[in-house]
Amino acid sequence: MQDIQGWLLVYAVGSLPVLFFYSAGLAGWVYDYPIPLLASIFIAFLVPVVLLFLKVPSAPFWNIALLWTGAALLTSRILHGIVQGDIPIERNAATMLVSFVGFAIAWAGVWTAYFLKSERVERVFG
Repeated sequence: MQDIQGWLLVYAVGSLPVLFFYSAGLAGWVYDYPIPLLASIFIAFLVPVVLLFLKVPSAPFWNIALLWTGAALLTSRILHGIVQGDIPIERNAATMLVSFVGFAIAWAGVWTAYFLKSERVERVFG
């Protein structure tokens, strides 16, 4: 645990609410937010983060894949809802949905850059 500190720890802790939000969105896409499905998706999303704490050498790769997969799935879920007419296109809703997608892409971009350029990540997993 001593190597998992600084920004790497911020990423791991900060990922929890983000991954839960992604899980809730995807569980709601499938069928009205069933708790077992929500929990299953959340646990699956947590696996790459847990790999960081286990210091698996491929953990940065899996976390980058998780970041972009989560952003793509959230974007797909929102676009699907708009196309199907499940999500009304009102100004407030559109602003909120665009901010969700923008956040997901920004989150993925910032942390991808961190995983690719960080000396700590290189030292711990390289």
